[in-house]
Amino acid sequence: MNRLEPSASPYRDKNYKAAEHIQLKGTIYRNLALAAFQRQPQMQEISSDAGSSYNHHFSRITVNESRSMMEHNLQDTISLLTRTPAALNALLRDLPETWTFRNEGENTWSAFDVLGHLIHGERTDWMPRAKLVLEFGETKTFEPFDRQGYIRHGKSVGQLLDEFASLRSENLGELRALNLRQEDLGRRGRHPALGVVTLSELLATWAAHDLTHLHQISRVMAHQYREAVGPWRGYLGVLQCASNSAPS
Repeated sequence: MNRLEPSASPYRDKNYKAAEHIQLKGTIYRNLALAAFQRQPQMQEISSDAGSSYNHHFSRITVNESRSMMEHNLQDTISLLTRTPAALNALLRDLPETWTFRNEGENTWSAFDVLGHLIHGERTDWMPRAKLVLEFGETKTFEPFDRQGYIRHGKSVGQLLDEFASLRSENLGELRALNLRQEDLGRRGRHPALGVVTLSELLATWAAHDLTHLHQISRVMAHQYREAVGPWRGYLGVLQCASNSAPS
C-alpha cells in the first residue's frame, strides 16, 4: 500500500486554507485589541478584581509575545540549576550501557563523559569564578577551564549522578548565601579568552551550559538509533543537530 503524504490530500488543502483564514482573522483582532489597549492606559486601572486579573493576564501575554529573549534573572537561574540533577537522574540512572557509554564517533562524548564534564565544572568553574569576580574584579583573570579535565576512575553512571547532585546542591547553597544584589550582578571579571565579563553573564551561562549538555546527551543517545529509525530519520530534528559545544 502506497503511503499518502499529507500534502497529497485535497481535504488537507481545503482545511489548511480555512485554518489559515481563521488564524489571520485572529491575528487581526488581537492586533486591534492591543492597539486599543495601548491607546487607553486608564483601562489598566480597572478597580474590579475580574478586570484587574484580565488586564494583568493580557499584559503578560503581549509582553511574552513581543520579547524574543529573556533578561537574566538570578532566581530563575537558580530554579533551573536546581532541577538539572533530577532531570539527568530521571533520564540516565539504571539505563543499559549501550545508551550511556556510546558516543557519536572518534573524539566525541558519551552521556557518561558529559556527566564527568559537568562534575568538573562544578568543582573548578562556576562558583570559583563567581567568588573571584566578587573578590578581585577585573584584576585577576579566571583560570582557563579544561573541557577534558574530568578523570575516568571507574565510577558508575549512578555514582556520577550522585556526585553531581551533591556538588550542585553545595554550590547553590553557597550562591544563595552570597545574597547577591543587583549591583553585585554587574560586577566585572576577566575571562582568559573573552576578556571582561559580568557576574550576571557568568551565572546566565551556567544555566545555559546545563541546557547545552542536556541537549547534547539527548542528541548522543538519539544518534545510536540513527539507522534503526529507517526512513523517519529526516523527520527527527535531534538527528540533524550539529555536535560539540565551544569551550566555556
